[in-house]
Amino acid sequence: MAKGTELAQVTTFAALTPFGETATGFDPSEVMAENLGGAGLSPSQLDKVKIPSGGGIAWEIPTLDGKGDIAKELTVIIVAKNEIRSFYASKYTGGNEAPDCYSIDCKTGVGKPGGQCAGCPKAEWGTAVDENGNPTNGQACKQRIMLLCISENSSLPFLINAPTTSLKTLHAYFMRLAGANLPFYGVVTSLKLAKGKSGGGIDHSVIEPEWVRNLTVEEIPGIRAYRANLLPMFNLVSARPDQDEE
Repeated sequence: MAKGTELAQVTTFAALTPFGETATGFDPSEVMAENLGGAGLSPSQLDKVKIPSGGGIAWEIPTLDGKGDIAKELTVIIVAKNEIRSFYASKYTGGNEAPDCYSIDCKTGVGKPGGQCAGCPKAEWGTAVDENGNPTNGQACKQRIMLLCISENSSLPFLINAPTTSLKTLHAYFMRLAGANLPFYGVVTSLKLAKGKSGGGIDHSVIEPEWVRNLTVEEIPGIRAYRANLLPMFNLVSARPDQDEE
């Protein structure tokens, strides 16, 4: 390999930096094995970067000191994504109760009513109700996108539970990437938040993704290996929401 093209010099992502060239000098796989023990890594252990309520435009991000921080922009590689649905016959109150029906692929529902998501009356627009029981323009069975992302300074991924209000912008971004023959995990993406308003006048936040750059030829094998290790775990992510949605 010619001088100046080594992976450590062309990537700023810790997860894609080879052992011996990391900022700490420790092998990420060794660190994970020592810190997590034989239990391995499960989705529930991952940090979750939350979208603020009330139309906030700053991300709430966890930090090493545990105090948390806010950021206007996240620079990430989206390692994996999964579109899911969940239906609660009664209002979801933020606890650990399982949905009455859920789907991990937006195709087949498990529970009541269950069956095919396409054509399900619970997935029709205008079937949702607000906290007072009044009908809204939303879907009773909410659709969301779970994003598994890595930032530049961490070898472990984090989760973003993107609500229904961000489906349009995310789908449009993935479509543009497809038109350029680029997988979503083959680029660096900027994630910002904009303020939106529902038909009922409720403020909410909308994710606005933006292409930053393509991954280099040297980075592509690293992201493929990283995905191969994490995808089985990501498929176990529950369809239970961790936040309320309009």
